[in-house]
Amino acid sequence: MLILVNNIMNNTKKIINIRSDYPNSNGFTLIELVVTIVILAILGTGAITHYQDITGASRESSLKGSLGGLRESISIWHMHRIVTTGYNNYPSIAALMLPNEVCQAGIPSNPYQDPSNAPDSIVEGTTMGDIVGERGGYAYNPTTGEIWANTNTDIQPTCKNPAGKLGENNW
Repeated sequence: MLILVNNIMNNTKKIINIRSDYPNSNGFTLIELVVTIVILAILGTGAITHYQDITGASRESSLKGSLGGLRESISIWHMHRIVTTGYNNYPSIAALMLPNEVCQAGIPSNPYQDPSNAPDSIVEGTTMGDIVGERGGYAYNPTTGEIWANTNTDIQPTCKNPAGKLGENNW
């Protein structure tokens, strides 16, 4: 047992003193530095691609969450209206735009709409999925209570999506 412990201690000392065998080595060689830079560049390229995927997914999640909240608010307002007044109607666009009338904090922005085209506003639409003009983050049919994104973003065409449209107006 004592011999085994002694061998382990000697091997550990050899590993620790490996740098002392090369007294003039104070830095890295040029090849080591170039290899390190190349590896970091490859990792950086992968990180940028992954970051772009994350931003696209966050925009999609944000819009889907906003649409879900708006639809739920409209549904609750509609049911409350039926119970309290007996009238079977949906809120007007003006009522939707007023804070604390239908939505507590107002209309969330559509992350796919250009900021100069009023992404936090609603325009009147008739058929779900149709784009109504260029302005407005959402289109709303006050007769049916349907609300949808008033955008259809261009994306890179793929086998699953040869048209090259994201299709957020049909979510």
